[in-house]
Amino acid sequence: MENGKTTIELPKYSPGSMAAFVRWAYTGSLVVLGQNILDDPVYEEIGGYVFSCLWILGGKLSALKFTNDAVRNFMCGFENERISAGVAEYVYGNTTSASKLRLFVRDHLTTKSPFCDCECLDETERKEWAELLGKGGELVVECMFGGGLHNCADGASLTLPPFHSIYLEDIGGLTVKEWYNQKP
Repeated sequence: MENGKTTIELPKYSPGSMAAFVRWAYTGSLVVLGQNILDDPVYEEIGGYVFSCLWILGGKLSALKFTNDAVRNFMCGFENERISAGVAEYVYGNTTSASKLRLFVRDHLTTKSPFCDCECLDETERKEWAELLGKGGELVVECMFGGGLHNCADGASLTLPPFHSIYLEDIGGLTVKEWYNQKP
């Protein structure tokens, strides 16, 4: 993409991710009303990483409203669920330590641990987590400093509105022209 002086290299994203961004740009919505997100052909290619992928894309495009829509949808998807090893690995492999998505994943893992006594993992999930944690890295370090991976929180869910502001991007008063003229 060129703006006359600078060439901006966009990361390689699936056509589904870019189609979701274009749909959002035209309609202001990530989902078609009355349709299950996972039945939407736009998202078929992205699979189970739908909103984490869109959250990352929004951040790279500096499209903060798009990012916040992805944040809200991502949180709804994990309201009663635990984050899988695959999603955690994808997020940590595609974000920096300053990422709010990474913060959400870490906070979610430390409050709704995949190893919680109240809910057992099946053998495949246990193996996936063992392999991921065996690699070490930032995921393990951040979760350990965040409180460990052994908690089973019965308290308030991080996906409830009081916690949203922690993970949402501050949109501020950025005009379209200011957004367009940002340096990548």
